[in-house]
Amino acid sequence: MSDALLPRDSDAALDAAPETRLPPRFFLSHWRGNASDIAALQRALQFRGLHAWRDVDHLELGELFEAAIRRAIREEVSAFIAFVTPTFLTRPVIWNVEVPEALQRRQHDPEFLIIPLFCGVTPQELTAACAQHGLGDLSAFNGRTLAPGATKKVRSAELRWVAQRTLRAGLRPRFAANSDYAPRLLLRAQAQSGGEHGVDLDLDWTAPFAAGCPSTTEWRDELVPALHDVRGALDELSRRNAHVQVQARLSAPLALGEVLSATSKYTLTFDGANGAWSTAAPRRPTPVLVRHDLAAPGTDRSVALVEVAIARDLSGTIAGHAASLSDRPGHSVRLTPATGASQQAVADASWAISAAWEVGECLRTLHDQHGVRHFHLYVAAPAEWCVLLGHTLNAVGKITVHQWHPTTGSYVRACTLGAVGATPRTATTRSPG
Repeated sequence: MSDALLPRDSDAALDAAPETRLPPRFFLSHWRGNASDIAALQRALQFRGLHAWRDVDHLELGELFEAAIRRAIREEVSAFIAFVTPTFLTRPVIWNVEVPEALQRRQHDPEFLIIPLFCGVTPQELTAACAQHGLGDLSAFNGRTLAPGATKKVRSAELRWVAQRTLRAGLRPRFAANSDYAPRLLLRAQAQSGGEHGVDLDLDWTAPFAAGCPSTTEWRDELVPALHDVRGALDELSRRNAHVQVQARLSAPLALGEVLSATSKYTLTFDGANGAWSTAAPRRPTPVLVRHDLAAPGTDRSVALVEVAIARDLSGTIAGHAASLSDRPGHSVRLTPATGASQQAVADASWAISAAWEVGECLRTLHDQHGVRHFHLYVAAPAEWCVLLGHTLNAVGKITVHQWHPTTGSYVRACTLGAVGATPRTATTRSPG
């Protein structure tokens, strides 16, 4: 690689027109085997907004396979992840093309990330294979081991570590030239939603939402940790400004807003169907929502049911589901626009931010003055507004978000927000490589 051939991800032009941005890509070097671990890593990176380079998808018309691999590693990816298996040690294309290109890229670009994942191969065996091919030692880079007997929890933790480092490596060059760089995040969970172009991170949650709503396990073990890792990377690299796009059902934008919360000093901007919004918009001097205290379906005064009906009235669909809740809420509150629920209720940015804070203050009042520790939340509102609402939901305890399931025609429990449901960010070890 010539000195003039600079990696695209480190180009200062990334700070130019937003429409030219692309999510960081990573190159996954492997040869069959370990299919479940490979799929789990790709899923983890996809949920954090990164894209895998795939030869079938990214070959130029008429381009040769090996030439495409060389171009990708030289110019298009910010990380090289090697699943080092016994078969990996025997494949000519890996040793003649992929590993040499990765090591050469690293010589020209010290920020280029190389991570070996040892799967049935020791670091000493990898060192010997590199020496046999006259190459630098891949095992000298900070890697992880996926031991054959390790539990799923341990393997998931190792893969999350890889995903965290890959995320930071992909974003870091974008902030290097401009500390005020404002990343653009897209969170999408709809099959027809667009992605990739014009954003720094494309959090593609289409797969877990394909059946209507992710499972509780997917939320707890994969999606919420992914959001905390995105925030961890932004905390380290940015001034906590971000532009957000959402194309997803309400639970996803609520979770995103709750992680990028007001208490963490994030300023979020949006371009949605209802106009341009910002969490920095001034609030209106008078309330925009009306609170209705309703007959509670149960007797547990530490539990509350809260309905936020911005876009439409939910009372008819919630009543039956509320009666089936096992913890029997002793409070029931409905919040509606003063002008009535409708698709046009969100008038402008100041109305949107005022409404979000009024819902947050209602929950805090129930928490602080009435001892509520668990909220069941139902929302009908634009997706962008749900990010604003999540942004204001802090210091209120546990919030269970209920989402309408299009297949079953009823509400289901989606994600859990707040002190109980939050998944802490894991520490990222700083090391060379």
